[in-house]
Amino acid sequence: MLWDWNGTLLNDVDIAVASINSILLNYNLPQVSVNHYKSIFTFPVIEYYEKLGFNFDDIDFSELAKEFYNEYLPRLEQCGLYSQVQSILTYFNSIGYQQHIVSAMQHDHLVESVENLGIAHKFDSVNGLRDLFAASKAELAHQVIIANDIDVKYTWFIGDTIHDFEVAKEIQCQHVLVSNGHHTHQKLLTVTSRVVPDLSKIFGIINKEEKI
Repeated sequence: MLWDWNGTLLNDVDIAVASINSILLNYNLPQVSVNHYKSIFTFPVIEYYEKLGFNFDDIDFSELAKEFYNEYLPRLEQCGLYSQVQSILTYFNSIGYQQHIVSAMQHDHLVESVENLGIAHKFDSVNGLRDLFAASKAELAHQVIIANDIDVKYTWFIGDTIHDFEVAKEIQCQHVLVSNGHHTHQKLLTVTSRVVPDLSKIFGIINKEEKI
């Protein structure tokens, strides 16, 4: 199993919206609602910032990314896990599945977040990007597959964005997308029918392919 990290966090979307709204206020740009955020959020994230109204002829994207993390990281401590996460991770551990996090979050902050929530021991590896710009998640997934000798034919990527679908297709593994994260159910359905409203429903799709 390959897990996107943010999709397991209970109120990650709320803190992402609060963080970007603080920045938008500083730049005199319109605030966004949760629904609007979920409709425009995309990868690479520079395109999402452009949809928010930022002009990168005038603004340094690297500085803006740092501003976002300065707002986001203190709020990250407010995040808990969706109620199903602990039991699902424990179940996959019990039947011998490898479990790896592949996330666009900066690596050191990701490791700290996983450890603070007390579930680091449930994963075989925790893997975030080494910069703040969230641009190469697919390459990171490739590295995890090679380093852990993973057979992609028997691998599932669990995520919550269209980009997670794109990563799964690029590394040629199966996928399930959960719509209580960073994209709406309707938006996810534009790329795949394998969309569920919460993590507890992933077994309905996985069981169609595997006897677990």
